[in-house]
Amino acid sequence: MWHNFSKVEKAVAGAAAAITLGGVAWVGTQTVRAKSSPAYTLSEEDAKAGRFPVHVAGAVENPTVITADDRMIVADAIELAGGATREADLSQLNLAAKLEPNTQVYVPIQGETAPPSPYLAGGSPSPSASGGGSSVPAGLRINLNTATQAELERLPGVGPVTAQRIIEYRSQVGAFQSVEELENVKGIGPKKLEQIRPYVTVR
Repeated sequence: MWHNFSKVEKAVAGAAAAITLGGVAWVGTQTVRAKSSPAYTLSEEDAKAGRFPVHVAGAVENPTVITADDRMIVADAIELAGGATREADLSQLNLAAKLEPNTQVYVPIQGETAPPSPYLAGGSPSPSASGGGSSVPAGLRINLNTATQAELERLPGVGPVTAQRIIEYRSQVGAFQSVEELENVKGIGPKKLEQIRPYVTVR
């Protein structure tokens, strides 16, 4: 049957087939991309059960945001992120430290100095215990109205989810008029506000 087609008909049929296959390939690629980078959302059930997000980054197989609870420790977080890579330097971390809400577990590579964190080896206090734990340089205040997500994540007790909520709040409601307005952001209560207050400004 194919040999009965004219050259023009064969060309048109070939082009149509190529377009169809290309479309299928593109859709497949988009599907893979969508599956490989899902957005993190803490479910209502997890929130009611007292579970919270923790960002695991650095030298782990699958840097991600995990859902944790107050019984979990740093070692659990690293395991849920696929485990440490061969280059990881776990000696800088207190693997037995309890996980804190909306914080980051950063696993440094060998030769790298781990950034300030409530999970460092040597008994570093957690943000909730000391009211500190910030990686913001002394004397510097982050402007809530211009800060990037990365800058906001340097604040004590603020992880990627809370940082995104702060950005969404100022986009939807407008610029922060006072630091106290942070309490209007979901996940920030009076206790966390007091942890953050020394490190932020609205001007």
